[in-house]
Amino acid sequence: MVRAAVTRPRAGQITLTERVDRIATHACLGTDVAPGSVGRVFWLTYSIGAPLQGWLNEYLVLAGAKALGAALRGAGAPWWIRGLLTDGIVAGAGYGVHVSAYPASFLCGAGLLEDVGYMARAAYITDRFMHWIGLHGKSFLPLCLGMGCNVPGVLCTRHY
Repeated sequence: MVRAAVTRPRAGQITLTERVDRIATHACLGTDVAPGSVGRVFWLTYSIGAPLQGWLNEYLVLAGAKALGAALRGAGAPWWIRGLLTDGIVAGAGYGVHVSAYPASFLCGAGLLEDVGYMARAAYITDRFMHWIGLHGKSFLPLCLGMGCNVPGVLCTRHY
């Protein structure tokens, strides 16, 4: 059963994982790759998050508030009820919805880096510097998160 389930590379064959490890964990190249990869995730976050935020605000929040206001106006609701529901509750909850575009796109990018195994390599390459400032190498991600927004950065520090 082991022979059927396990494939072993031939002796002397260099796998793709070993090639990536040689670059990603190299003393000089790895320190360039780590900020570059995290920088690309931030770039994607803002490139995807800004249009998504505008779309959510326009087609979900504002359209929902307009439809609710028209329905309340048709039902004869007083102005203060319409204002409370459309400008207060829908707009307030809608703010949370349309702001969530940035964390969602960042977490997708960070999840991709985690799934391909780069986060462990980046933690390894940043471990020496992070120990120098009194932290573990895994703490580089909360440090990077804190550059975009302090709230997820502080929340992540609880786990490291």
